[in-house]
Amino acid sequence: MGFDIDAYKGTLGRLEGLSPEQQQFALSRMYPVGDSEGNSFQDLLNYARAENTPEALRAKLKVQNEFDQERIRAAAPYKLLFGLPEQIAQGFGNQAAMTVLGARSAVDAMNQTLQAYPRMSFASVPYQGPQKYFS
Repeated sequence: MGFDIDAYKGTLGRLEGLSPEQQQFALSRMYPVGDSEGNSFQDLLNYARAENTPEALRAKLKVQNEFDQERIRAAAPYKLLFGLPEQIAQGFGNQAAMTVLGARSAVDAMNQTLQAYPRMSFASVPYQGPQKYFS
């Protein structure tokens, strides 16, 4: 059975006319401290100390690592699928970029070749149209 704070407050109210020593004596008789209640704070301290030992921390870390490994193992397929659209887009985008760059370099090569030839005077002779040799 736990400690009832309301009953304790009621008892303190009834003991108001007594001296502090008499109140302490009456309270110790009415609410004797048992082993489980008196050592509960010490038990709490012992538990806190035991939870912070290197062995306990290693055990907690081991459990956490196992949990993380299982979580990563479960998430791996989704992680692979998550990056798939980007990989597809990059693949096709890279292919298109290579095609454009190839076409551009082919056009540049043709332009450089035409610039390397000496200028022909095709455009300098005016076009006179067909002539009739036999009328």
